[in-house]
Amino acid sequence: MAVILVLIFELLLSYGYYIANVHYNNIDLDQKTTKNLNYFTVKRLR
Repeated sequence: MAVILVLIFELLLSYGYYIANVHYNNIDLDQKTTKNLNYFTVKRLR
């Protein structure tokens, strides 16, 4: 149960980073969002 909660929390974090990048940085948007999402997926896999 705790693992599911942690996964949901990390998904919310990555979504928050995505929204922040959309809101603050419209330049190089694809690169920054993919970097953040890749960071979170790598962190989750470890």
